Amino acid sequence: MGDKIHSISDEAKALGEKNKEHFDQVAAEVFKHPWIQRLCSQISDELQQNLGWIGVADKPGQFKMLDYACGNGVASRALAPYVSVVRGIDISSKMVEQYNMLAEAAGFSSDKMRAIHGDLMDPEASPSPELDTPEFNDFDLIVMCMALHHVQDYTAMIQKLSEKLRSGGVLLIIDLVASSESGCPEAPLSKELSNHTMSKMGFTEVGVKTAFEKAGLEGWSWRWCSERSQVPEEIGGEQQGFFARGSTIIYLDAPRTVTMGMPYSKQVHAAFDQVTPLVAAGFEVLRTTKNIAVFLAFLQVFVALILTLTLLAILAVIYSVNPDLEEERRALVTPCMQWIASRVMEYGSLTAWILKLLLVLGTAGLGIFLWQRSTTEVIPEVEGEEDAPEHIE
Repeated sequence: MGDKIHSISDEAKALGEKNKEHFDQVAAEVFKHPWIQRLCSQISDELQQNLGWIGVADKPGQFKMLDYACGNGVASRALAPYVSVVRGIDISSKMVEQYNMLAEAAGFSSDKMRAIHGDLMDPEASPSPELDTPEFNDFDLIVMCMALHHVQDYTAMIQKLSEKLRSGGVLLIIDLVASSESGCPEAPLSKELSNHTMSKMGFTEVGVKTAFEKAGLEGWSWRWCSERSQVPEEIGGEQQGFFARGSTIIYLDAPRTVTMGMPYSKQVHAAFDQVTPLVAAGFEVLRTTKNIAVFLAFLQVFVALILTLTLLAILAVIYSVNPDLEEERRALVTPCMQWIASRVMEYGSLTAWILKLLLVLGTAGLGIFLWQRSTTEVIPEVEGEEDAPEHIE
């Protein structure tokens, strides 16, 4: 994990107070603007289309999410069906009221989804004892959606958020790409139109990645939204959104389950689930390759014997059948046959013993090969296997 940041500048405090005052005033009306509604719908669609990339499991299980600077809960409502617990934090108490009201209207209980008033950058400005409770720590996923540009020191903000993640947890930042990278028009009036509550308009990939690395986050990934966002002309007319993702290091003291008397973290167990079939397949290939090698060796010996016998048969035919090859028989075949006959007479018993040995070895090799083929298909039963757990949470 990166170096912890304990202090906040006067400039950052002033910007935080401006944001609190501004969003308290506009909380009830700001999300009624058509362009903001379109932007919220686009973000919700992008979130739900990238669940795997974000790190949201297909099955909720015990998966806890924090929506920081949550506003009225756009990201929370988009991901709530896929997680078990959603918590929100916002610097504006009026936004928190909107969040909780819309969560209830959407059918979510307060146990499932609720927000509190708080400020991680300046806890004294918005005191909330709940920020230090287990309920608001050790999150599997933290999302900060369209709010990083309202923070004076975004590197410090990312550090603070990373401290709220559990081992292996994911931080997701959603915001706008800087015009220098996106090619979108600059927005010179954006600060004025937002009552000077913004520190900057858009981020570069390098800048956000550097902040993630300083916070000790790994597994960096950066994606542009599939479509540009249409905003009022006075703030650019068209802007490009991005999703930035990183995760904390998986430590050995992560929540663990027990399988066959051995402790495993969920991440390690998932890794074993992926690797084990590959290792098994590799051993099967090696075993099959060994069997094939034995078979090929036997086949080579057999073919060599057949070719030798064939050559001898041809020589015998040439020697005894064709009367027109008398000179060839005398010049080539007869000396060869005489030499072979002399060697057979001289080493007859040894030759017979070698042939018998080759026949025995060949037959034994074929038998071993066939026996191995039959035993590889047999899977021995393991005592107590029926009681083994089928799935590990």
